[in-house]
Amino acid sequence: MSNGENWINSEDPEALSGRGVDWSGCEPTGAKAERPHVTIPQPDHPVINVHAHLINFRFIPNSFNFKVLLENLRSFELDVTEDLIRVLKVPVTVAGSLIGINWLYEFIELMALDNIADQAAQYRREMDEARVSCSAILMMDLEQACEKEGQLAYEDQVNLIHQAVNLPDNKDRMLPFIMFDPRRRVSDAWRRKLNNRPMDTFLDFCKYAVEVLGFAGIKMYPPLGYHPGYQDQQFNSDEVNGALKALYEWCEADRVPITTHASLGGAYSPQVIKENREEELGRPGNWEDVLDIHPNLVLNLAHYGGNWRTYPDQEDTAYEWRQTIRQLIESFDHVYADVSCNETSLAKEKSDDYFVELKTDLGLDKIGDRLLFGTDWPMFYHSWNEARFTEPFVKNLSRDEFKKLACDNPRRFLGARLPSRWRQDRAD
Repeated sequence: MSNGENWINSEDPEALSGRGVDWSGCEPTGAKAERPHVTIPQPDHPVINVHAHLINFRFIPNSFNFKVLLENLRSFELDVTEDLIRVLKVPVTVAGSLIGINWLYEFIELMALDNIADQAAQYRREMDEARVSCSAILMMDLEQACEKEGQLAYEDQVNLIHQAVNLPDNKDRMLPFIMFDPRRRVSDAWRRKLNNRPMDTFLDFCKYAVEVLGFAGIKMYPPLGYHPGYQDQQFNSDEVNGALKALYEWCEADRVPITTHASLGGAYSPQVIKENREEELGRPGNWEDVLDIHPNLVLNLAHYGGNWRTYPDQEDTAYEWRQTIRQLIESFDHVYADVSCNETSLAKEKSDDYFVELKTDLGLDKIGDRLLFGTDWPMFYHSWNEARFTEPFVKNLSRDEFKKLACDNPRRFLGARLPSRWRQDRAD
C-alpha cells in the first residue's frame, strides 16, 4: 500500500487521464455494493442546492493530471482487485491506496457517460429522491490549468450543458453557472458562430451565456492558477488582472452571483502543486481587497472553509478559514458560504460536533442568513449520492434551520436568477 509519497509513478498522461482509458467492457466481475435506501420526508418549501456539477471525462483534458481525482479517493477503505486496476489503468501502488469507496464503479460509469444529458437525467432522479427542487450546476474549466488543449472546446461544453439543463424534465430545476477563468480567450470558431454579437474577450462569451442562454451565474476556481485579486502582481499578468476587474464590475452592476472555490481540497493546476501554492490561491481572505472595491458583489465562498474529515491534518486551517469567512460575512452585505462537500456531516465520530457548530452559526444574525445548502454532486459519488448527503441535514436541523439553509438563504443569494416557481413556500 502506498505511503502517500510519489504514489503515482506513471509518466504516461493517458494513464493519468480518465479520457485516456477505453471504458468499454469495464463492468466489474463482482457484485456492486448496494447504496442504502434513504427516505426523506416531503418538505413544505422548495429545497435549493447551490453547488452541484455536471461533468464527464470528455470535459477533462487528457493532460490534466488525473491524480487530482485519485487524491480525493485514496483516503478511504477499499479492497484492491484486478477489476479496479484494470478499470483505472493505473499502477498497482495507486490502486492499493484507493481505500473505502463502496460505489467507485458507479462513479466511474457516471463520469464515463459520453452524453452529458444522460448524466443530467441521473442527477434529476437523485434530486427527486433527495427532495431537491432546484440545483445550481457549476461548470468546471480544467483546460486553462493544462499545457495542451482538451478534446472538447469549452464553448462546446457550455453549449452541451445549456442543452441538457433545458430539456423539458430539467428546465427550471438546473441552473447553470459558467466558469470564468481570466486566462481563457474565445476561440476563433466561436467568434465566427456568434458574429452577430461582439465576442472580443471571454467575458463577452460569459455575458452571452448569462444574458442569452439563461445561465444563472459565474463559477471561479483560483487554485487552478490565478489570484482572485486584480491588484495582484505575484501570480497574475496585467491581462489577467484586467479580465478580473472587468468581470467584477459587470457582476456587481448586473447582480450576477459568483461562486468560488474556497477550501484546501479540490483541483489544482500542476504548476500550483509543483510550487506548493494551493493554500495561497484558495484562501478566502484573498477576496477582502476585491470586496473593498466591489462591496455589492454577490459572492459565495464555497465549502465553508473545508472538509474536516477527508483532510484531518487540515482541520486547523479549515477552522481558520471558516473564521475568515465569518468575518467577511460580517463586513460585507452580499457574502455567502455553502456547506457542500462537508463530509464531516456524515462521519459518526465528527457529525455531532459539525451540527452543533452549524446550528450555532445558523442562529447568528448575519451569518445565519448567509449559509447555503450544497452537495457538490457528483464529486464524491464514490461515497455518497444526493439523498445520502442531504439526509443528515434534514435529520439534525430543525424545520426552520433547514429551511433557512436550503431555501431562504439560497433565494437571497440567487435573487432574480431563481425561477419564479421556487420563490414561494409550497410543497414541490
